[in-house]
Amino acid sequence: MSRSRIVPALLALLLTGASAGTTGIAAAQTATSPTVPLCPEPVVLAARGSGSEFSGPRQYPGAVGPSTGWEGEGIARLLERADLHGFSVRALTPEEYPAVEAWRLDEIMTSIEQGRRSTVRRVADMQAAGCQPVVIPVGYSQGAMVFNGAERALADAAHLPGVLYLGNPMRDGRVPRNTGSAPVVPGRAFPAVWPWEPAPSLNAPRQEGIDYCYRNDIFCDPGGTSVDTHTSYLTGNPDEDAADRAVIETFTGWMARARAQLDGGERVAVTRPVEEILVLDTSDPAVLAALVRGIPRIVQAVTGANPESRVGVAVVRDGAARWLLPPTRDTRAVAAVLSAPDGPPIGDILTDPEPEGRSVRNVITVTDTEVRAGRKIISHTAAGAASVVLTTVTDQVTAPNAVLDAPGIWFAGQPAGVTGMLSRVFVDGPVRQRLDFGDGTVVDPAGREYVEHVWRAPGTYPVTLTVTDSLGRTGVDRRWVRIYSGDVAAELDTAFRSMPARAGSV
Repeated sequence: MSRSRIVPALLALLLTGASAGTTGIAAAQTATSPTVPLCPEPVVLAARGSGSEFSGPRQYPGAVGPSTGWEGEGIARLLERADLHGFSVRALTPEEYPAVEAWRLDEIMTSIEQGRRSTVRRVADMQAAGCQPVVIPVGYSQGAMVFNGAERALADAAHLPGVLYLGNPMRDGRVPRNTGSAPVVPGRAFPAVWPWEPAPSLNAPRQEGIDYCYRNDIFCDPGGTSVDTHTSYLTGNPDEDAADRAVIETFTGWMARARAQLDGGERVAVTRPVEEILVLDTSDPAVLAALVRGIPRIVQAVTGANPESRVGVAVVRDGAARWLLPPTRDTRAVAAVLSAPDGPPIGDILTDPEPEGRSVRNVITVTDTEVRAGRKIISHTAAGAASVVLTTVTDQVTAPNAVLDAPGIWFAGQPAGVTGMLSRVFVDGPVRQRLDFGDGTVVDPAGREYVEHVWRAPGTYPVTLTVTDSLGRTGVDRRWVRIYSGDVAAELDTAFRSMPARAGSV
């Protein structure tokens, strides 16, 4: 690919990385378990494209009340053809997200960053009612980058029936959500790699969604050259009509499904999936028999907090912990291994989860005389082994659900924002958060504040949020941040300024 063809790619990759959000942490909330009702007021949250103006409130089919008028024409065309099934339409306002039409890198970075922070605040405000927000983000062009950049935090903090992006410059060709006539590419759409190295995906793992891209759209098709195509979504192009209808049908289906869940009074998990690993450092048949009898209650406690959670079994042999049973939700399989813990090991319990995975591995070690979970040690009799494990599991699955929002891509020497605002705790009392920026800097911010940090050197840094509740229980979330040098920022700024002469205004 020629240098001139990667200009929009460089811009797009930078901008969504620059849109990483920033905040503090939510106040303690009272709940008896990490399962809460869905919020009764579901929302289609819209973010318009660059330069979109106020078009006036509109009443869309099936919507609760009129829109705010800031959704932009591209998104309005979608909503006019859908049935919103009792959702309200709320768009980010200019005060929340300017959607600037500019050719300076810092101006558009600021616009997307502001939109991202406002999106996080919106969801945090809904979350404060104690329920699980029901939100479908719909973004067009620059607005798609706002939501795509915040998607991982939103997926952890809200119930997202789906996410819908039109003409998204950060379209990731590696995921099945790609729809439209533009070719699916083996990597990022603009282009598959930065000029320097592969660019990370900002999509939330396993999040259902649609990334809709027309062929020849200059911002989401790697071979695209047309600004007119980028502005033509859902305008009745006969070549795209079948795909348009399929997108609208899927979008409507998300809302119908969510409405059915709400009408049924459904409660949903607000914690990430976990893997509770029982490590057996015992050969006492009485302990093992007690665990076998108690395993249905243990598995139910784990999966009751989040249906995607699983239980695994390992054994300590010669001081090394090895798998006997990979994590599963099959109660009978767990009981069978506990009944015969000398089976052949499978894999290594110490292997880290996949980088994109969301599962947190909790290790509970059962010996002849005690149960250990982290620093917590509880003695037991053989008959009480299962009850002690169940108590430990309950403590872990009701620990704070830490939700970290940090930039995926940023630049050395520039302040970036990080937030734990969307985290949840399940007991009353003081809450403590700690942010470790991966470069030796650790801070203890309080409340819902934004935390600004400057990484001084290029590299990839693990940013870790630890939330501790009044009972001393902790929840942890981590994001990897790729920091580029200031020279890269200057080169991207030059590339960005060259776009008007080649592409015109969008």
